[in-house]
Amino acid sequence: MTVKDPEQVRVVAPSTLNAGYTFQVEVDGRDLTVKVPDGGVEEGQSFVAQVVSSSLTGSPATNPDFVSAAEPEVAVAAEAVPVSAAAAGPTITKTVIDNPDGTQTVSEETHYPDGRVTTTTTKVAGPAAAATVATASTPEFSVPTGAWRHQLCSCFDTCSSGIFWMNCCCGMIALGQLLQRMKKNFIGSDSSDYKYSCVIWTSITFGAYLLTLVIAAATNGASIIIYGIAGILFLVAATQVRFSMRQKYSIPADCCADSGCLSDCCCVYWCGCCSVIQMMRHTHDETQYYYNCTSQTGLDQNVPEIV
Repeated sequence: MTVKDPEQVRVVAPSTLNAGYTFQVEVDGRDLTVKVPDGGVEEGQSFVAQVVSSSLTGSPATNPDFVSAAEPEVAVAAEAVPVSAAAAGPTITKTVIDNPDGTQTVSEETHYPDGRVTTTTTKVAGPAAAATVATASTPEFSVPTGAWRHQLCSCFDTCSSGIFWMNCCCGMIALGQLLQRMKKNFIGSDSSDYKYSCVIWTSITFGAYLLTLVIAAATNGASIIIYGIAGILFLVAATQVRFSMRQKYSIPADCCADSGCLSDCCCVYWCGCCSVIQMMRHTHDETQYYYNCTSQTGLDQNVPEIV
């Protein structure tokens, strides 16, 4: 008894196919079901396929998925017709195990149509570990205690910043921003109407300027009284807020220890501009929370508030 070798034809792959995938072509009036060899094929690759079954009933007229061929051994690309879900591609099974240290072990098992099975295992950061990392990377807002964040004369470090020029040119407006930031009213006391502190000091600034022009024109020099009154208000408000901040953040006096607010009054009197800059830089690090000259607190709206 003679065993007949399986019939084979040369075919051009219509697409990338896995090993064992079967599809149909029409060759010389016959409908052939061919099988992709081991290793699979790439799209456009010419390969010899084993004929699984054949019939004489199919034709391009009855089956639009068939492509005719002029010669039995001439390769003809044909549209692949899925035979089963298993032949369509590999099946992947994924298993996730939560580890005690917060990480996860992920195992993936891939089953191929030709019977091959591959397994990969990786260890990744779990949700808890990711949350911990995210929390650690976001610095918490805090104000230093026990000492000023910057020395009094270190205000010159900010010469290229808006906070420096606002205090030099419009120091009373900068004081209003600080008072509102610290939730103090326009004279530096705790009050529920602190939200108007910046507006009031802005009004005082422009009001004093206009009154100075009017009085100077009428009295030939008596306008200095207006700035004198504004200066006294500035001294009182800045001294009160500085004394309050020292108490709040446990900062010792620069001089005249155990004398209440005398040290603060001296700092404001001799260097009001540097004092306000020092206080503004102490509440918020300007390298992290940039100064905003158009804001009523000197800070953006999304910046943490002083509690």
